[in-house]
Amino acid sequence: MKKVDINDINFDLEYEGYYWYSNQQKPELVLNQKITKDIFTKLPFIVEGNLYYQKEGISISIKNIDGEYRIYSADVSHLPKSQVTENEYLAHDLDGIDKIKMIHFWEESEEDALLENMKTLIPAWQAFVGFIQK
Repeated sequence: MKKVDINDINFDLEYEGYYWYSNQQKPELVLNQKITKDIFTKLPFIVEGNLYYQKEGISISIKNIDGEYRIYSADVSHLPKSQVTENEYLAHDLDGIDKIKMIHFWEESEEDALLENMKTLIPAWQAFVGFIQK
């Protein structure tokens, strides 16, 4: 996962996901459609959002912290299966959506003398990978 700028987002792709404006009661749903750069406004601002382009395995996470957009992108298409766990969470205020799918990526730790110099997996990041619709 890497930090990206708004200009690094490919607006030609059809994403699945959502973005939630600061002045709204529920998020805007995105179902296999293009988004535009103008959704990233100063006011109202996106509190949080997640987008996923399944064909290329691109997951984008959007958060606004202290007035600044923090956008992260991850290519989830070629991750080692032994370092990934998949989870599903109940969707909140997303009409027609039952669950949100997320993956958690685990990185190998350094060898640890307390663990007989073995490496272990530690949580590194998580990424949105789509919906389960009702």
